[in-house]
Amino acid sequence: MSKLLSSLVLIAITCSSQQAAQAKTIHEVREVEHAVAHEHQASQSHLVVNATPKQVYESIIKLRLESNNKIKEVEKKGNSCLIEEKFDNLPVIGKAFCVYKETYTPYKFIEYAMVNSDKFKAFEGRWNIAPANNGDHTLLTLTTYIDVDIKVPFAKQLTKIQTMSGVKRRLKAVKELSETKKLSAATVATL
Repeated sequence: MSKLLSSLVLIAITCSSQQAAQAKTIHEVREVEHAVAHEHQASQSHLVVNATPKQVYESIIKLRLESNNKIKEVEKKGNSCLIEEKFDNLPVIGKAFCVYKETYTPYKFIEYAMVNSDKFKAFEGRWNIAPANNGDHTLLTLTTYIDVDIKVPFAKQLTKIQTMSGVKRRLKAVKELSETKKLSAATVATL
């Protein structure tokens, strides 16, 4: 009986160590992302998604592909893609377009950086997709830095407010799609 008890204690310690290591990893990821966001005065937010990193990654790509012709792939090479995005009704600047390069590390990161734009001086960021709760959930972080090429008082502040609103809106959309996909997959599995 004592061998069984010893085995159970060892299993409990191992599980706790794995959870602590995962929590440490998530904490380290948040610290690095916060440092990057602070360095560039970027907008950043995160949330936990009740779906796997793979489902979250696929949802990010799917939302981009279903953007009603506002976002289109110009060229795809290996693990990167050249994207053209059109913006309507942006505060102060109105319409804008931006060509940027997305670089993919499947199920972990999607990074993007501006190639050219008619109104932006900078447009860059990163989706960070980190497993949580043994991979059943995902800590999703979006960091975005945008700088506009306009001479208007408080332009940086207005841009930052609008960018943060966009970051939160995109995170929420990915969360909803990912969790809906997870429910759909569970329904199919039970049939």
